[in-house]
Amino acid sequence: MLLLVTGQVLGIPMIRLSSHTFGAAGAMKIPHALALHGAQVLPVLAWLLLFTNWNEIQRTGTVTVGAAGYAGLVVVSASQTFSGRAPFDLDLPTALVLGICAVFLVGAYAAAVIGLRTNR
Repeated sequence: MLLLVTGQVLGIPMIRLSSHTFGAAGAMKIPHALALHGAQVLPVLAWLLLFTNWNEIQRTGTVTVGAAGYAGLVVVSASQTFSGRAPFDLDLPTALVLGICAVFLVGAYAAAVIGLRTNR
């Protein structure tokens, strides 16, 4: 729900300014879309985990790691936009945070797939 509200809040500047660009290259559509699509990405992860033989604590932990990674992607994208930078015009600290967040999200999905394969 927090990601949905964030997506709606990020849509406000696009409406108010009648534009989706901040500064030279900051594209507001990207963090807005990322935040809204979290309502699809994270429930699919939770649904996949239902088919594993993991206990509730393991499934919740995996979804939490995935959600943290996904939220981090939204934050990095929003910070790039509000600073007027292109989505992949990253400095080293931002690139590291983006990479860590992507590893969290992809790692959570990889764990779910491994859990599905070992369940057979």
